[in-house]
Amino acid sequence: VRVPLLFRYPAALPAGRVVTGQVGLIDLMPTLLDIWQLDPPAGIQGQTFLTMLAGETQDLGLVAYLETQMPAYEYSWSSLRGLRGRDWKYIAAPEEELYDLSSDPGELENLASRQPRKSAGLRSRLEEVAASVTLSRSTEVQLTRELRQQLESLGYIGGRDRLPEKSTDPDPKRMTHILASLERAAEDFEAERYEAAIPALRKVLGEDPRNVFARRLLARSLLRSGQGGEGEREFRRLLEEAPRDVEALTFLGIRAMRTGHLEEAESLLRRGQVEMPWGPGIRNALAFLAARRGDFEEAERLMGEILSDDPTSAEAAMNMAALYRQTGRLADAERVLRDLLQHVPENPHARSALAGLLAEQGRGEEARQLLDPSSR
Repeated sequence: VRVPLLFRYPAALPAGRVVTGQVGLIDLMPTLLDIWQLDPPAGIQGQTFLTMLAGETQDLGLVAYLETQMPAYEYSWSSLRGLRGRDWKYIAAPEEELYDLSSDPGELENLASRQPRKSAGLRSRLEEVAASVTLSRSTEVQLTRELRQQLESLGYIGGRDRLPEKSTDPDPKRMTHILASLERAAEDFEAERYEAAIPALRKVLGEDPRNVFARRLLARSLLRSGQGGEGEREFRRLLEEAPRDVEALTFLGIRAMRTGHLEEAESLLRRGQVEMPWGPGIRNALAFLAARRGDFEEAERLMGEILSDDPTSAEAAMNMAALYRQTGRLADAERVLRDLLQHVPENPHARSALAGLLAEQGRGEEARQLLDPSSR
């Protein structure tokens, strides 16, 4: 919640000024409009702090609204909300927190129980501010694979279930030991040390059985270690705890499709599509399902959408080439594979698939050259 904020605009702002009063990112847009002498649109949130930049005042008494839903989304703990003024911070949590930042900038002494009247006043003000903040969510934004992965890793997007706040939800500040264990387990997973990650995650779940992140990571670790049945069982437990989890819906939908339960597969995958319409994994799985049912036009449309969003998607390109090959459209299959190799020239699967396609058509020399490293 501490964000560096620098302005450089010689035409209107003095150089070298340090502003100590608090502002928020929500105040940035009205300030820029004020600098450029433009009228703000109706209903804009935030307040201009141009007078602070110009040195006319040091503090406008602005408060910052703080919120994180990640503990609820990922760990089934309580979400956190708060207000920060220049000299104090209030956090609404199962055990509420109040800090005097002027004397305790490290937030080491919680004053909430000793100053109940101030805490109650700030809690009331927090509710007023929270009610005035309008949020919007767009499901129309198309993301590249790399950007999607970056945003997911930061917790900004995903089909996670937003669990209702309850007084019984664990307080995040009392769960830091769990978080430390999860971070170590995630490091083991990334390093493919599944034999270390699995027991650590089981231990976490023994203490914190509703932890969505731990359940998801355990399911992944079991699958990667070859324990498919156990991994599937963990994904089913995850879906019970978080019915809108996209990863669980996708995995179980694909598993149902592979075992011939097409109605169940479509139900699971459509639920996932509602949560993450742009997700390539969901669309790939739905394309597979359409092809399985003989609806090749729908399968082609879905895979074409993925490749339009991300031409480097090897999974979609390989699946589309396989679809074209299955339906006798060999020229289209070749085109898709060559397009993929233009974007990811060292992809061995695409190179091998294209060589096989060429060999089937009696173009053995082209296939040989494609597989010969010296000819590249």
